[in-house]
Amino acid sequence: MRRSTLGGMSAVQANNRSSLAAPSRMSNIAADKRHSLAPPRKSSVGGDLSRRSSVFGRGGGGTRADPRPVESKKYFHESIKRVIAYLTEHAYDRTISLKMLTTPTTKDFQFVLEFLLRGIDSNYSLDQTKAKFEDEVIGVFKALGYPFEIRKQALYTVGSPHSWPALVATLTWLIDLLEYSEEVLARKEEDCFDADLTFKIFFEYLSKAYQTFLDGDDDSPELDDELSMVFESRNGQVKSEIEQLLAANIELRASLHSLHSPSPLTHALQQSEDLQSDLGKFKKLVSQMGQHEQQLSAKVGERSSDLRATQEELAAVVVEVEQLRATLSVQELSPADVLRMNGERNRLELELKGLIGAKDDKTGEVLKCEVDISKQSDAVQSLLLDYTSRATRLQLLPESATNAHGRKLSCELVASSAAGGPAKVLSAELLHLLKPALSDLKASLTSQLHEAQEQLLKLQDQVDRSEQAKQDKEDETAGLERKAAKLEAIFNSEKETLYGDVDELTRRSEKVLGEALELRAQLAAKRSSAQQALGSLGSELDANRRQWAREREELYSALIRTIDRLMNHKVFFFFLADAVAVAAVVSESVPVTVRARVCACLGVCLSDSSAHSTA
Repeated sequence: MRRSTLGGMSAVQANNRSSLAAPSRMSNIAADKRHSLAPPRKSSVGGDLSRRSSVFGRGGGGTRADPRPVESKKYFHESIKRVIAYLTEHAYDRTISLKMLTTPTTKDFQFVLEFLLRGIDSNYSLDQTKAKFEDEVIGVFKALGYPFEIRKQALYTVGSPHSWPALVATLTWLIDLLEYSEEVLARKEEDCFDADLTFKIFFEYLSKAYQTFLDGDDDSPELDDELSMVFESRNGQVKSEIEQLLAANIELRASLHSLHSPSPLTHALQQSEDLQSDLGKFKKLVSQMGQHEQQLSAKVGERSSDLRATQEELAAVVVEVEQLRATLSVQELSPADVLRMNGERNRLELELKGLIGAKDDKTGEVLKCEVDISKQSDAVQSLLLDYTSRATRLQLLPESATNAHGRKLSCELVASSAAGGPAKVLSAELLHLLKPALSDLKASLTSQLHEAQEQLLKLQDQVDRSEQAKQDKEDETAGLERKAAKLEAIFNSEKETLYGDVDELTRRSEKVLGEALELRAQLAAKRSSAQQALGSLGSELDANRRQWAREREELYSALIRTIDRLMNHKVFFFFLADAVAVAAVVSESVPVTVRARVCACLGVCLSDSSAHSTA
């Protein structure tokens, strides 16, 4: 008999099942006439989750290793955050926090698990009694097809560091199940033809054509005309959508270009720097204008002194004329002299008038030249300010700027320009310094512009190729989706043949669970007997330790006595060696009687030492 997964089941099969509850609660659930885990209005959870069998493997088929990094702290914290996000998004009705889910209590785990299971069966509630909670949780996850083992010991100690990570992984698996179920239900509620309206149009056309064929009308040009009109309408809609997309694409490109351009803050900062620079230049211009005003005041003073001197000369000439007239009035002149003098006077008056007119003309020309010079100076100063502002933006000023290359490219109006030649009007040479620098900058910017345009063309070409590749991939994806739909239909047709094995596997797993509980009871009995034996061995060990302590004290005392005897024996031998040396010295000079007494003394000492060592 082939094995099957618990990944999916039809609505009828799900309704025929009692519930997710453990077998001990099945009779109570049946008595209460509760709905199954698959409400009729949403098909079954198993049916909605038919594709998950290939992801999570087979359920109820024995213990298998969990490939997920359950013991990893990073995976553990990410799983907790995901559980919190799902509970918050689905309006969990209790307090939830990262700290609470890091070390939860059994009640917290029960509340979270019950809330998640109500996403499958809205009427479901866990049995809160300690005796049945663990069995019910294990039975629920087996019914859902959880592919890994849930140890009952982990459910006894929910918040412990060695049990909680595996339970958090179980909750994330259940959340994956619920999210998949929601996605499948959302897709089932949509029209099957919404994905491609062309299929629906062809379906209606074929339905009408087949109906006319059954009516005996083999030729139906009205249907062909109607189909062509529908496709023409669709083509018009597609063209309008393409135009809208092109307009939106242009707007997005403009927005992208505006985003790539410098920000308003950067522009404002640059403008502020330019204004500060212009302010300093205007202050300098004001000081230069003050100096120029002083120079003009000095010139006006000189012209005033010249005017006063001229007026004084004119007064002197008038006085002299009056004197001459008085002299002429008293002189006796002939008519010829009078005529001559009148002619001379007329000539002099004409010359005077001509000189005065010439003087006035020259004065007017001088004033006009000064006004022109002042206007030209203002125009030149304005041009210099414009040049300075643009040169600063082009990184030509100051000398440390990028494009200056250490050259002093600033240009100012010389204050003493009126007294000097044309070469002294500006502080820098235009032809030999500024114009070559600007020409080099223009050539550099032109080359950069050409490179940027070439790069833009390349990027545009890449964008076009990317869009074409995207369109190809979309077509390929559409083909794959159609192929996947066919494979899914084949899978669903074959899947129905596999559910007969599910109940058999469930019964086997329940039988294995009963045997495991029996073995656990036997192990508990053996554990109690082993604990008793361990207690007796512990008391025996304490008695042996006390005996060993007494023996160690006795050995220590014997060792002290032995060391004391060895020290006495060592002292005796030192004394004996000194005595032998003395005997050797006095053996020749001491009489025989004295030597005999010394030997007798040594014999007594030796006998005492030997007796002491024997004792």
